[in-house]
Amino acid sequence: MTTERIYLRLRQGTDFSFSLEQFSEGNGSWVDFDRVEHDDVTEVCVFVPGHLVWNGVLEIPKAIRKQPAAVAYAAEDLIAGDVEDLHLTWHGLSGSQCRLLAIAHSQLQSIIAYLQEKQVNPDVLLPEYFLADHEDGVFSVHLEGERAHVCTQTGKWVTVQASEVPTLVAVSVAPEEPLQVRLTGESDTFDLLAGQLESLPGVALERTRRDAGDSMESAVRDFANLNLLCRDYAVKKRGKSADWKTGLAVAAAILFSLQVLFYVAGGAWFSFQAAQQEKQVNALFQEIFPGTRQQADLQRQLKGYLNQGGSGESGYQAKIQLLSSSWNSVPGLVLESLRYDANRNEMVIQLKAKSLSDLDKVVSRLGQGSHQVELMAANELERGVLGRIRIR
Repeated sequence: MTTERIYLRLRQGTDFSFSLEQFSEGNGSWVDFDRVEHDDVTEVCVFVPGHLVWNGVLEIPKAIRKQPAAVAYAAEDLIAGDVEDLHLTWHGLSGSQCRLLAIAHSQLQSIIAYLQEKQVNPDVLLPEYFLADHEDGVFSVHLEGERAHVCTQTGKWVTVQASEVPTLVAVSVAPEEPLQVRLTGESDTFDLLAGQLESLPGVALERTRRDAGDSMESAVRDFANLNLLCRDYAVKKRGKSADWKTGLAVAAAILFSLQVLFYVAGGAWFSFQAAQQEKQVNALFQEIFPGTRQQADLQRQLKGYLNQGGSGESGYQAKIQLLSSSWNSVPGLVLESLRYDANRNEMVIQLKAKSLSDLDKVVSRLGQGSHQVELMAANELERGVLGRIRIR
């Protein structure tokens, strides 16, 4: 008999060793893990200790979300430690906001190794605090024995001892309006905790008894896009074993289809590449010469524009030559952007330098000739300085 999905929970003891439990739908509780018959299930979901996984919401423009290095750079100021040692997964919320999870590569690799030792091949790996309900403005608590999973009214998740929940709720109450608190779970201490929360001033409590099964189903449904098993840790989709003859026939059909489509795809591919190159050229033209209307023959327009801007000793070509001759005078410079305004005959460059003194050296070197050079702005970064320079 095929089971749609099974839930496992990873626990970590005081000696940092792992243990595994399996959720029993029969009695709605956790039992010691035995084994998984992978041929009889379609999905294995594992919940890992919440203290191992950092979570937060940060501003990440949609344009860079597909670049893991850019996302890691954006999260560097929020996460303690070196982001290069962390595995990140994220999912967009509203606007440019993004929910981010982070776990140490060493921790995730240890978890995967332990599961493999237990012959468990997980499809979904999520932090256990996602068992708490999530709703804007509501402080949610899901109680499991002596532990509680919390989602604050501001959307921050954490797993704590159940005895710490009243303190967390008390410090979250605002003086001007009551705090909506939602308590779920199935535990011997459920009524005790509910009574403690109801006695707190400024708390409006909503309580619902339910086992972890419903909460885990909601967590997997709502947070599948934050599965920790992504990119380098992604797993193949689970499927049933097929007869080898059927597999051979499917493979032959695929190869034949690929052979037929190859010639058609070739032409389409080169056409697509040409279109992409044209877009890049147009974008680069607008970046260097902002506000200029493009003509049908972009190559002829660009040549004429450069010739026009290059007349005299202070035109476009002269400024490019000045920039080129001065660039190697200071090591470690990185050009971020370059813009030229022909009407004003001025060029604005944005670059990164190792220090403010290096930036001053660049300005001094550029200003040795007949050009007027001005440092418009300088901002210190975590590593280096970002400067904007105008050349007239």
